[in-house]
Amino acid sequence: MNIPKSLPIESLLRVVRRFVLAAVILPTFTAVPALLADTAPSFTSANSVIFPQGIRDTFTVTTTGIPVPKITLSGHLPPGLKFVDNGDGTATLSGRPGNGLGQVGNYNLTFTASNGVAPNATQNFTLTVTRPPLITSVNNATFIVGTANTFNVTTRNTQPKTTLSFTGTLPGGVTFVPSNNGTATLSGTPAPGSQGIYSLTITGTNGFPPDAVQVFTLTVQSAAPVTHAPTITSAPSTTFTVGTEGIFTIHTTGTPTSSIALSGTLPAWLTFVDNTDGTATLDGIPDPGGAASYSLTITATNGIAPDAMQTFTLFVNNPPPAITSADNTTFVVGTFASFTVRTSPPDPSATVSFNGTLPLGINFTPNSDGTATIDGTASVGSESSYPINIKASNGTLPDAMQTFTIT
Repeated sequence: MNIPKSLPIESLLRVVRRFVLAAVILPTFTAVPALLADTAPSFTSANSVIFPQGIRDTFTVTTTGIPVPKITLSGHLPPGLKFVDNGDGTATLSGRPGNGLGQVGNYNLTFTASNGVAPNATQNFTLTVTRPPLITSVNNATFIVGTANTFNVTTRNTQPKTTLSFTGTLPGGVTFVPSNNGTATLSGTPAPGSQGIYSLTITGTNGFPPDAVQVFTLTVQSAAPVTHAPTITSAPSTTFTVGTEGIFTIHTTGTPTSSIALSGTLPAWLTFVDNTDGTATLDGIPDPGGAASYSLTITATNGIAPDAMQTFTLFVNNPPPAITSADNTTFVVGTFASFTVRTSPPDPSATVSFNGTLPLGINFTPNSDGTATIDGTASVGSESSYPINIKASNGTLPDAMQTFTIT
């Protein structure tokens, strides 16, 4: 650096300062993330799960891999459960196994994960359905001082049989005696002066968790209560949708509390539970291809005549269609190309149609599997954007509509 000798000291200092700053400024580098290499899929979740009957549960299947793997299932699921690929490298097993004793056991499944990178990953998976205990008798009883009475605690049929026990304080003169057949007896003659409310906790165990636990109220009165025959107060019908969990609660009134039973031809996916408090629950995920309705009979009893009976209809609707493919595609003049319009659910499959104007040389063909094909070779001079309206219908409203653009 050449500096004139006659330069004033203030100017000299400014020049030196600029020179020093310029000398120490470092070049700037921008970090560019490295592209992650594609990797074959693999499973990272457990290869087994236990679902207890009558209890809604969920299990998440997880994978790794780049791109994100697609997960499919082969094998037979028990009624009441469904499998969904979440589209993010995970999938979900969920639902409430049906109550049939014959549905208890192991279900051998196979998961496959694929992402276009060989090899695909497979996992042998065991789903075990167990039958834990369930207390089926109502959760309360009323005894009268000086009068002998008996109340039977009951449980559903399981193997092994349920063993019942209780905690809490009983009134004088009353005992709780379990049997070896899944029942127990609350009986005796309440002693004078034992009027009151006694809160008990009844527990049922059979080696398959969770244990059944019922908070039970024993009321001891000095005089007999006013009784009322049961009535069913809930609606006589409900509608479930294929592939979606439906829940309906049956309500009754009456004194003492009613026990509720359901009769008729029940689909395997449907669970019925008497909640022992004067209500009951219908729950399930309808399978595709089943009946459109089921005629059932609900009966409520509490020892006071007459019993209440209700003819009940469970309707099952197919889910409305949805268009799941992208809402646009691009064709190049003079080059053959194809695009597939996709819909859900697969059963019943939707009929796909459109209205609008297609580019010259391009065709729209509905298929019989819930898809449609847009393909062809765009003609010279057809360069432009072509908006069309695509509709999917499967007999359940509303139809699915999509504004689709061909460029």
